[in-house]
Amino acid sequence: MSNAKALQKNEALTRSFDHLADLAQGRRQTLIATDEKTYISFYTDTLLSSFGYNNPEINRDINAFIKDHQRTPVNPAILTTELQEQLTKLLPKRLHHIRIDGADVLSPILKALTVNGHFRFLCLEKPPAFMGSPYADALVTLEELSEGASPAAPDTLLPEASALRQILKKHRGILAGCIVNPVLLGRGMVAREKNLDLLLSQLKKAKIPLIWDDSQAAFFRLGPAFTSELYGAEPDALIYSHRITEGRSVHFAALSKKLSKRLEEAPAAVGASDIPGLIILRSLLKHIGQNHYDRSTRDLGTRIQGKLRALEANCGQKFSMAGRGLTWFIDLPSTEDRRAFIAAMAEAGYLLKALPTKADAVFIYPPLCLSEANADMLIEAMKRFFEDQ
Repeated sequence: MSNAKALQKNEALTRSFDHLADLAQGRRQTLIATDEKTYISFYTDTLLSSFGYNNPEINRDINAFIKDHQRTPVNPAILTTELQEQLTKLLPKRLHHIRIDGADVLSPILKALTVNGHFRFLCLEKPPAFMGSPYADALVTLEELSEGASPAAPDTLLPEASALRQILKKHRGILAGCIVNPVLLGRGMVAREKNLDLLLSQLKKAKIPLIWDDSQAAFFRLGPAFTSELYGAEPDALIYSHRITEGRSVHFAALSKKLSKRLEEAPAAVGASDIPGLIILRSLLKHIGQNHYDRSTRDLGTRIQGKLRALEANCGQKFSMAGRGLTWFIDLPSTEDRRAFIAAMAEAGYLLKALPTKADAVFIYPPLCLSEANADMLIEAMKRFFEDQ
């Protein structure tokens, strides 16, 4: 590889890490810096790195499929059909109409639901991944519907039952649907079941369509393959939109029969340029099918939760935490504390992410292939940091 290409590769790998490290390559759960220092990243924001930065099983399968594709180019429609069959095994049974798109799965769904004066979509917080959508202006929060008054404390998410019923009744005439993502980046928390029970029951009574956004928490990160099962939700659509690796994205939706019929006039667009991303998704789904992520991520999440809770209890008021499974938020007293904490963890070999939507919060989002030993080492590094404060 030429020096120019090597530099370009390093910059692409480093770009997301806020200059904490100049990265050279990835090896399964670790990242190797240009100075040969090894890091474990709890900073994952791509689907591929969730399963290992350089996972040999996945890479082998990707490379074999690419060689086959080079000899006999694959038909995108055939590849899409295979992916739909793989996803059907993981997605909720009532959502067996799967739409794979090369660019955007949300906008066609919102367009299909925007009828007869219903043109607003309620969400707990406006999803940043879809702010570029042509329907961004149609998204509205409970705070906005309640005319600026905060409807609930941060840990409850919703107003009390009568107030929520009143809000939904007042605005039912314009609400075309509700978008729910259980990972609330703006609040630095993962919703508990009790946070969403009231909303889900009221949406069902008011016959307001539910769109479940699993872009942050799918593929066993909170336990089940897709989190609507965890919350007992019955969505009309479940969407997933995520980067796989530099320049490649995957977008798919699982739809109810009724909603799928509404989208028949807007067929999904998948072309030759989408094949590399779809090849990677195919290999990841095959890898998921051959491994027991449902059990391993649940057990590891329980282990990390217990150790974090114990650390929180023994550190007084030095930090608070919220989360579940393999998605956690550490809330520190100040931005300076957050900066010092991230720097200390990087020195110990762990790359953590400052949460851009919450001034003092740190995002802990480990790769799904994390070992128990390395999870324990992170907790010990955190313990040392707080003991020194």
